Amino acid sequence: MLVQYDYLVEDLLKSLGIPYVREDRKVNKAFRHIGHSHD
Repeated sequence: MLVQYDYLVEDLLKSLGIPYVREDRKVNKAFRHIGHSHD
């Protein structure tokens, strides 16, 4: 799963003991919030 960096998510993963890898990646499309629009 690819998730945009958020320190709260990182803290939650650490507190629950869930292994993760933080990488500096470039994606082709910008992240969009699902179910949210300005139409």
